[in-house]
Amino acid sequence: MATMYLHDVMAIPNNNHLVLTAGEDGAITFWDGKERKIIETMNIQNTMNKNKQLVTWQTQNKGQWSNGSNLWVSSMDRKGDWLAAVGGSESGNNMSLRSGPNTAGFMATWHLPTRTFNSGCVTRESYNAIAYNQNLDSFVSGGNDGRLTFWDSATGECTGRSGCTSSMIYTLCCNAAPSMMVAGGTGGSLDCFIDRVKASNFT
Repeated sequence: MATMYLHDVMAIPNNNHLVLTAGEDGAITFWDGKERKIIETMNIQNTMNKNKQLVTWQTQNKGQWSNGSNLWVSSMDRKGDWLAAVGGSESGNNMSLRSGPNTAGFMATWHLPTRTFNSGCVTRESYNAIAYNQNLDSFVSGGNDGRLTFWDSATGECTGRSGCTSSMIYTLCCNAAPSMMVAGGTGGSLDCFIDRVKASNFT
């Protein structure tokens, strides 16, 4: 069973009732939905620190998380066999803080069938949402910097950013036809993007 509250849940179609959960404990848990039991748990901090497999965007280099960091997984999405996840890390004991000088974040990808780590990036700000954009062939994340960040789906490298009206992004979605992204967060407004360009805003 989950030991802390969950941020996201995902069902993998045509994969033997496989269900993934992500939460405040800093782990992605694989469940057998039919048998109602845990198959495997991937701890994000152990994966990225132990193996030293970080693809770090140079201008956002935060180094590695300390043992005292509180790490959480906010959101997941997938492209075929590839899983992407984002979240954050707070250095200290105050779990209610989600932005500030002691906060960092991450974006990481895995190969689902083998459950192997592919790439990861430690970032300055924590991320709250991620979605796969089919038209751009990119994962798109939103977080506490008030911008959408675009990640190459094959390499996990950051390829650009687009500013949003909200100072913090909590949710976003992508539509393939027509090509559109919608992001929302603080302030009660929604930003609509065509490809990477903000096309409109409404409240």
